[in-house]
Amino acid sequence: NHFMPEVKAALTAPPAEDHVLYEQQCMLSQILEKAEDYGEALRLLSGSPLANSPWNIENWDPSMLETAIRIAQKWQGGFERHQNVT
Repeated sequence: NHFMPEVKAALTAPPAEDHVLYEQQCMLSQILEKAEDYGEALRLLSGSPLANSPWNIENWDPSMLETAIRIAQKWQGGFERHQNVT
């Protein structure tokens, strides 16, 4: 298999964890999953701690946000729910 690394990587330390980033990602997911449309998502994001943060939500392209909403809502509830859909 040409895709396998020739040398196995050894982990010498546990993976880094960023609890603040985790909380921000959860918040973003919740907003995207429950927003009815672009306008509501923008309103919820603007009123969240993600506003005026390094996430730079104020400059997100509308089409990017609309795509993120569709993806989040499609996959809401986990992969198993969608794996048999064609």
